[in-house]
Amino acid sequence: MKLRSLLIIVSGLTMMLLWMTLVYSMPLASFGMDKWVAAIAPRDKLFHINDTANALYQAAANNNRQEGYKQVQRLIQQLEEGSIPSSQQEAGWTSLYEQATDVKRVLERGKPADDWLTASASLHLGADSLVRPQHSLWLQYEKVLQEDLSRAKQAWRRQSPDRAEAARGAMDVLHDHLSRLEAAALLQRPQDRLSEVSNQILYVNRLLEAHREGIRENKDWTDGAFIALEASIEGLFDSPGKIEEPASAVPVPGTPASGVTIIGLVIIAALTYTVWAKYRGRPYGIKPIDIE
Repeated sequence: MKLRSLLIIVSGLTMMLLWMTLVYSMPLASFGMDKWVAAIAPRDKLFHINDTANALYQAAANNNRQEGYKQVQRLIQQLEEGSIPSSQQEAGWTSLYEQATDVKRVLERGKPADDWLTASASLHLGADSLVRPQHSLWLQYEKVLQEDLSRAKQAWRRQSPDRAEAARGAMDVLHDHLSRLEAAALLQRPQDRLSEVSNQILYVNRLLEAHREGIRENKDWTDGAFIALEASIEGLFDSPGKIEEPASAVPVPGTPASGVTIIGLVIIAALTYTVWAKYRGRPYGIKPIDIE
């Protein structure tokens, strides 16, 4: 009975080996896995993009134009050769590419470091959002934007002739900070959320400009515009909803069919030898009687 059980085990392992060899030798598309592999394959490229964008930002912070030019060329090439993680992130990917080409033009024209530092910071935030969707650096800017808005509202509420001008200055700072988040926000949020914030900023600025030029608009209009702007900023940093995030799984190299075959053959050979040795010692399952 034990011999029969061992033979059944060996036969089962042989069939399993043949099945595994067949599976690993067939294309993944036959099993519907090609899309899954395609989803995680660009992951390494996203990390390379993030590393290059970070190196570009460090070069800009140190005003190292030679290193910055080398890194921005590499970044543009990586973006051209890469693929958009999700169709909903196309606007963000386009923003990354446009900002990278802008940095390249600035460096070629020999403009001051400040002219490419801001764009490099935006690229750094955008690339970071590709590889850390849940803990992206740009999410920390919600507090920054709210503080900018708070300063603008405080300036507007002052009882002084220049209150509109002071509020307008604070709004310019808010707009500059928002521009740094453009690529990252478009990569992680619906485009209309960012557009809503931008439109509300334009509306507040229009009201402040009118007041500065002597056109006395209803004060409630400006106060209401500030409230709407605050709500739009909160909406921008809310959960992404239906925006798809890049695949978080790291690709694992597949086991080649030859490797599966070799491992299986070794196991079967070992079991076959065990059965043969046992059969040779007791050919008919008859246990020898020890004679004292």
